Amino acid sequence: MPKYPLTCLDYQLQGGQPFTVTVCGYSGKVKHMMIGPDTTRHLRTGAVDITGGRCEAGMHCLALGCPLNKTEPLHLGHILEMWSDEPLDEETARLCGTKSTVDLLVKFADKMNEVLPEDLRKRQEPEKYSEQKLEDARK
Repeated sequence: MPKYPLTCLDYQLQGGQPFTVTVCGYSGKVKHMMIGPDTTRHLRTGAVDITGGRCEAGMHCLALGCPLNKTEPLHLGHILEMWSDEPLDEETARLCGTKSTVDLLVKFADKMNEVLPEDLRKRQEPEKYSEQKLEDARK
């Protein structure tokens, strides 16, 4: 079972607000994004399992350009840690071409793909597991 690493990167918005993106080692794209302090990073897995052309995180991922992504549009807000989609103010909506905060953040995550470190934008090697690690994981 090939597992591809997930890498968390910390950034700041212009106003100083921190945000974190998690980059998928399979797609080289942003899988998850948290605006504000990322206090849950330790709860997320460190790798994603790709088996038989299917991704275990394929129903819970922001990398909409990945061929393995099967995330439904209504689920995107949950991935962005939002309880509901909040409407944008009129000026922001006009500038961004959407009234939806979820749509804006998904576009932002997609734009982040362009500024990721080059080595993370390509497919990483799957993590190598020893027979002992595989045996321990089955227990």
